[in-house]
Amino acid sequence: MFFKDFRRIKKLGKYLTKDKKTIYLILIVLLPVSFSGAIQPLLVGQAITILKNETTDVWLSKTFFGQSINAIIVTLFITVLFRLVLQGYQTYNIQAVGQRLTARIRRELFDHSISLSLKYHDKMPVGKLLTRLTNDVDALAEVFGSGAVGVIADFVSLIVISLTMLSIDRGACHFITFDSNPSFIFYYLASKTL
Repeated sequence: MFFKDFRRIKKLGKYLTKDKKTIYLILIVLLPVSFSGAIQPLLVGQAITILKNETTDVWLSKTFFGQSINAIIVTLFITVLFRLVLQGYQTYNIQAVGQRLTARIRRELFDHSISLSLKYHDKMPVGKLLTRLTNDVDALAEVFGSGAVGVIADFVSLIVISLTMLSIDRGACHFITFDSNPSFIFYYLASKTL
């Protein structure tokens, strides 16, 4: 599915050239969104550690109990708010680019259908032509909006979460990355052949 969506996006490239800056901005925003999403479970873990009276990270070790919890609450609130704002911005821009893409494709298809001979329009059923001009173009915009960008966003999130896990516990990260993934790949390949 990933490669099919990517091939379709590649074909749509000529329609996306006018929105290069917005697309690059969408891709750049992926990193802070992923980072703020990966930091939130760490903050909750630190709060649990403080409540259990265990040793905490350096930035919380020299504070009192109430100050530590307050610092975690404020930091968690800021990261949630930051992520919400960036995801809203990102979603808006993805949809805006998708709509401009749809408009460009429809304009080109309309110009092409007008340039066709009347004989072609006499033979072609109206419903089939309208379906092609509306539903198929909407499907292309949906592939861009949720398909390709969503896959890239998930991939970036996976990398950021893996790096966060690596910074916390190398052993667990090694197990999850190198020991579990081959079994998932084997399961995927085995289920595909059945």
